[in-house]
Amino acid sequence: MKNYDEMYQSVLSKYDEYLEKKKKRICTIRRTVPVLACFCLTIVLGVGYWNHFKNLTQIPVQPNILEEPTIEIPDTTSAVTTNTTIQTEIKTEPASTTVPIQSSEVEHIASTAATQTETITTVATNVESAIVTEPVTDRPTETQAPASTAPVIQTTMNNEQQTTAPVQTTVEVPSTTVNLNIHEVEFGYEKEDNAGEHQKPSAPQKIAMKCLNFCELGETLTVEVAMADDSLKPIFYDTAPDYEYKIYVCNPLNFKDVEDEKIIVNEQPKGYRQAFSREEASLFDINGEINNYDIYHHETAEIDFSNYEVGDSGCIAFCFWAVYSEDPLHPSYMGSIQYMHFYVGEKGTSISNLSIEDAIEKYQAVTMS
Repeated sequence: MKNYDEMYQSVLSKYDEYLEKKKKRICTIRRTVPVLACFCLTIVLGVGYWNHFKNLTQIPVQPNILEEPTIEIPDTTSAVTTNTTIQTEIKTEPASTTVPIQSSEVEHIASTAATQTETITTVATNVESAIVTEPVTDRPTETQAPASTAPVIQTTMNNEQQTTAPVQTTVEVPSTTVNLNIHEVEFGYEKEDNAGEHQKPSAPQKIAMKCLNFCELGETLTVEVAMADDSLKPIFYDTAPDYEYKIYVCNPLNFKDVEDEKIIVNEQPKGYRQAFSREEASLFDINGEINNYDIYHHETAEIDFSNYEVGDSGCIAFCFWAVYSEDPLHPSYMGSIQYMHFYVGEKGTSISNLSIEDAIEKYQAVTMS
């Protein structure tokens, strides 16, 4: 019976033999596979070249055209002798040794066409009649070029090539009709022609908006809002109040917030609110230029009416307030408010800066035109 050392040596020797056989097998595969692959590739290439040369078309051989003999027709009369000689020369070029492709067939025909010259010599007067026969020669046929956008070459009887421009097709662009009843509506902008009519004092906080008077179904209404504080001066920035910019649906009778859940402003339901701290007061400083709306602080409001049903209407308040918080529990607000009236129809939403009735009339004017 073998002891442990003999058994261990026996196992190791068999494992070495297994590894040696595995190495030989791998070496054999590595040497054999590239040779077989090259051999198979050579066979495939050879068969491919054989089929290629086997399928080549034979080049047709054109027969040489012999020169036509000169034909002389004598015509004699009792008073006058007339000699008419018609000499026809046909010059041909040797046949091309390459098979022309479709795009060069016309040029090949034009280059090999015969050049025919006629020389007629007549020495006579008072010739009664002369019958002249000409040898019939094959004229080059016109080959129709393939349909493409390239210029078309045509062969004429004088062996000249005329190039005609390709026919250009124009794509008609559908015309879009613009509804003239859709225009921009302004809220809170003071015009120069009616600036003198504003006699009553207003708050120094200003807000003005403008947008289109109609928003198509499925679209959002984009409103450009401009805000400013005419009372601000750089020396008063330290004592400036906080500010609040708010958009909400209000009751058209008392203009109180109704917390309408259908309205979506800047992707926020029930309206939109943004607060500005006194450190941001310089945003609203216009240095006394009340009518220069370009230097106002501008915000963009996106209003979504998709939750409303056909026939709904309402009033939206745009507020810009200065918030005085001496008493944190009861802050005071001072500022300006602009009201936007809207009406929702089957084709979209109409906007008015006057009333809901005016919004309905604008909707009819836009959709009925």
